[in-house]
Amino acid sequence: MMKASFTEYIGAPISRTRQNALQADGVTPLDSIGEVHITLCRDKRVLHLDALVVNDLDIDVLAGMPFMKRNDVGIRPSKNQVTIGDSLVIQYLSDNSPSKVHHVRRAHAYILRSEPTQTVVWPGSFLELKIPNELHPESTSSMEPRVNRSTTYVWPKPGTIEAIGGKVRLLDDTTEPCLSVKTINYANFT
Repeated sequence: MMKASFTEYIGAPISRTRQNALQADGVTPLDSIGEVHITLCRDKRVLHLDALVVNDLDIDVLAGMPFMKRNDVGIRPSKNQVTIGDSLVIQYLSDNSPSKVHHVRRAHAYILRSEPTQTVVWPGSFLELKIPNELHPESTSSMEPRVNRSTTYVWPKPGTIEAIGGKVRLLDDTTEPCLSVKTINYANFT
């Protein structure tokens, strides 16, 4: 299943559906508005997701056993690992991991640099930047663009961002083309 607001945010086309879904109690219906069929990519591996789009969902995407079976995805909770196929192993931190703390002990600041020449990022497109090797490739960090005072708009907007595979993607969610920023302040909290 996929949350309707998230589906709209990523621009996935929603098609009509005849399927209905129930909550975990097996009785209460979910308000489904359609379905999506999208292709995802992780480390050059193509993953197919067929999902029912619903209005009320606590998370953005809930991909269960049909997704895992179709894409040969497995989980190994004792090692905090997700596997795709026979060779791709992705490490993750579980919420109840003893190494996870619920307060900030220190913050590390980094500067992410784009290409030396500015490029145009079109609406719906993204600028991809590599994060420093010292950071976990699947980390959550805060970022803000370093802009000069003559700039009339700020893109990307300051906020938190998820790194996937050691890279972050800065989506142009505006209605106008944006010039890529040369540097971004990037803070990781541990």
